[in-house]
Amino acid sequence: MTSARLWRFVDLGRRMDFLLAGFGWCRMPEHLIEAPIAAGQLKAFRIHEDPTPREGLTIYAAHARDREPGVAGKWLLEELKRRLSV
Repeated sequence: MTSARLWRFVDLGRRMDFLLAGFGWCRMPEHLIEAPIAAGQLKAFRIHEDPTPREGLTIYAAHARDREPGVAGKWLLEELKRRLSV
């Protein structure tokens, strides 16, 4: 059974709850699904012609056009760039 309905979650914990309950599929960080896959609770699969870039999902940051991020926001963006750059 398939559906056009998408589920959106604020945190990965809720997403994992739905996965373990059998409510569909999604992309998850590998370190979070290793144990459930090993225990047979989840099954990994590959999507043929997957449009996701090989380096992973794209992360976007947004702010109001008339206001630049403050000191903390700028630090966060730079830190994310540093930590996530390949």
